[in-house]
Amino acid sequence: MLLLFEQFGFWLDIIKWIILLWLAFYYYNWAKEHLPFSPMLSMAVGFILIYYLVIEHPIIGAIGYLGWAIISSTLLLLIPSLFRLFNLKK
Repeated sequence: MLLLFEQFGFWLDIIKWIILLWLAFYYYNWAKEHLPFSPMLSMAVGFILIYYLVIEHPIIGAIGYLGWAIISSTLLLLIPSLFRLFNLKK
């Protein structure tokens, strides 16, 4: 039974590192897209974002990524339809 929990913890740790690497890749690409005029500046900003939002505060970095995904996708357009669906108008 203990071996099962050890394997589960091991795979959760692997999944955590994969998510952190994905967040680091996202923040580096974001800096590269928003600072195209200076490759050195985009690398510096990317490394600062990776350090603070992936290494130091990974939960805040993940929340920031999810927030940006919601804002930049069409999920915000669904909010008015949810009010009609649940009849929440005053």
